[in-house]
Amino acid sequence: MERQVRPEHRENIDLTIYNQDLALIRDVRQVSLHRGVNELAFIDVSQRLRAETVMFKVRSEETEIDLFEQNFHYDALTAQKLLEKSLGRTVRIARINSATGEETIEEAQVLSVDNGVLLRIGDRIEAIGLGERHDFPGRIIFDRLPENLRPQPTLVVVFESENAVEGLVELSYLSRGMSWQADYVAMLTSDERHLSLQGWATIVNQSGTDYDDASIRLVAGDINQAQDNFSGPVMARMMTEADAGNGTAPTGLGDYHLYTLPRATGIENNQTKQVALLERIGIPVNKEYRVNGGAHFYMNRLVSQLSEPQSVSVALEFENLRKPGVSSPLPAGVIRVYAESRSHGTQFIGEDRIGHTPESQEVRLRLGRAFDVTVERRQTDYEDSGRGENRLWVYETSHEIILKNAKQHPVEVIVDEQIPGDWTIVKESAPHSKTDAATATWTITVPAEGEAKLVYTARVEIVR
Repeated sequence: MERQVRPEHRENIDLTIYNQDLALIRDVRQVSLHRGVNELAFIDVSQRLRAETVMFKVRSEETEIDLFEQNFHYDALTAQKLLEKSLGRTVRIARINSATGEETIEEAQVLSVDNGVLLRIGDRIEAIGLGERHDFPGRIIFDRLPENLRPQPTLVVVFESENAVEGLVELSYLSRGMSWQADYVAMLTSDERHLSLQGWATIVNQSGTDYDDASIRLVAGDINQAQDNFSGPVMARMMTEADAGNGTAPTGLGDYHLYTLPRATGIENNQTKQVALLERIGIPVNKEYRVNGGAHFYMNRLVSQLSEPQSVSVALEFENLRKPGVSSPLPAGVIRVYAESRSHGTQFIGEDRIGHTPESQEVRLRLGRAFDVTVERRQTDYEDSGRGENRLWVYETSHEIILKNAKQHPVEVIVDEQIPGDWTIVKESAPHSKTDAATATWTITVPAEGEAKLVYTARVEIVR
């Protein structure tokens, strides 16, 4: 005979939430097991439980069990579903006489619920909800819920117990409908040399179920998921590794990081909850201005006049330094940057998304384009030597890049030029570095309220 194991029998519930619409749920409840076959109905499990991932075990050394079946049931409790489950059964129909106000009640048998409702009332059959103007002047009364209707998501486990015991059982499963992401707020100081960083974990529950007083762990990293196929051994490994995380600091979980929230918390269905994840103060930061040039500047003759002034892109760079005794990875998320201003207060200056960032790795945030640092360019010379042996084309092209700074302090601008083929800088007004096989980089200091000019000639060889 089926016995219900309700949420009030719960000892604890653990949620390990991943970034990818996935959570590992471990639900521990107190039960009494009979000797022989037991049929336990766990009420109020996740509505989006993945039945093929369920693992059940008894936390007792006083008995052994043999599992027979695991069945997941859930029907949302609606009037339509109640009618469907009452097919062939007797309900009561209440009507009110519009003239007298008197209510009459009759018994009726539900014959059909397709395209309306057909009822047998005494020696007649009535249709409800058929046709454009067929209104039902009354209500349907159900004396009880049908036995085959489960208004709450329920997992039924059937097994045989060697002995009768009182103890704990653990139900573990994967569920869709839960995810989390990191969101950051960064405050840049007025001198633009340091920033403070506050990280929040934004948790979303759309699993169809509330979780009260849950211990929550958050996994940062992208796990591989075979399509609709989680095996028992994979689940067991995930559970074992999740047990490794304790405390508020992130710990290792294979190739991922695990954050354990410091206190149990509840999260309701369709709720978005934010919890504090990390806080850093006084992070040294570098503000970077950058100009990027494309390969088309080096293979064609361009108009010799100066281009229209273009704003220079702005970015912030800082190193994700390790604190003594504390692991410091940054989970993927959006960093929103605010700046302190003596005259205008706090202002939003841009945002960027970062990937999962391990400790000691540089973080670069693209904020937009500078208003008062601009660039103009022109091609001052161009020579096409034509095709040579082995279809080798040779170009020699000269450029002038003018950087203007309207700020009251000097700035450094990084000029990155993407040059195709085999290239050589044959002349230049400032030394360059070869960042990679296709990039020449110059760092130019532009004086306050002034300008600086970069002049160079590149020789390019391309096989066509």
